[in-house]
Amino acid sequence: MNYYLKYSSTTYSLNFSQIFSMDYLLNEPGWVLCCKTFSYLGGFFSMVIFLTVFQNFIYYKLIHDFLPQRWYWFGVFIYLFNCNFFLTQLSMLRQAFAMSLFIIAVLFILKRNLLLSSVFILLSLSIHKSAIILFPFLLLCIIPVEKIKKEIAVIILGLHVLFLFSSSYLNNVFNLAKNIEVLDTYSNVYLNFSEADKEWGIGYLLFLIPILVSLYFMTKSVFNKNLTLLAIIACSVLVLSPFNKIISLIGRLQYYLGIFSIIVYPYAYSCVKNKRVKRTLLFLYIFILLYTYVAFFNSPNWIPYTLPFRTIFEVL
Repeated sequence: MNYYLKYSSTTYSLNFSQIFSMDYLLNEPGWVLCCKTFSYLGGFFSMVIFLTVFQNFIYYKLIHDFLPQRWYWFGVFIYLFNCNFFLTQLSMLRQAFAMSLFIIAVLFILKRNLLLSSVFILLSLSIHKSAIILFPFLLLCIIPVEKIKKEIAVIILGLHVLFLFSSSYLNNVFNLAKNIEVLDTYSNVYLNFSEADKEWGIGYLLFLIPILVSLYFMTKSVFNKNLTLLAIIACSVLVLSPFNKIISLIGRLQYYLGIFSIIVYPYAYSCVKNKRVKRTLLFLYIFILLYTYVAFFNSPNWIPYTLPFRTIFEVL
């Protein structure tokens, strides 16, 4: 409903020339332009339909093109039941659109096309400011990751451990984040959550398992060049995850990287030769996804925003 209200105020108060003025050029002009364009193409609900079809087509192509057919079900399951993906995207039109554009950018990164991958990351940034964290991944276009994949895995794990135990450093980052203009827009919502959701326990350890399995097989010959690149992006959430303790906004930034787990995790699990171990890993991951899916609807951080349940039909 908030998107509809902002859409209405944007489309009625702005013309195309104003969108590209300096005031809006640095304030997510891509989203403003999208809203204004659809005001001539059927309105807000046409835009929602288009974005929904576009995003789901991108995820369909990702799963279809990169996963073996017998593992489609697991990729779809992760997409549907990981709360950071399909469920949350229902209430974050802008970032979901930006994530889809980043997926397209990554497809060009796999082809070593620096120009087009840069264009799509810039488009993502024009939709949602948080996409600014994606620019370092353009280095994957020029870095010979096949030759240094073991070193990259060690760096990812090392940074995770370093940040995990550097509480004073994290506190400094938290204080700095409050003053960053890019983050300030979202600070009222994402920097004030209670500490209850920032405690780590057995659930966090269970979520580490697929990442560690993916990193292990990434360093082996079973992952080809493209899967290695996708694994580096997906497992980079480890670098950001320690910051969740003090900056809840980081969880939103992890969505861009974690979405590639719908490819990397199934492929990594398919490489496990021992059937008993494979089934145990699958059971643990499916269990924790279902547990967190149910817990999501009972979180005190989200209940004020998701209950009572609202639909677009209320304004039809």
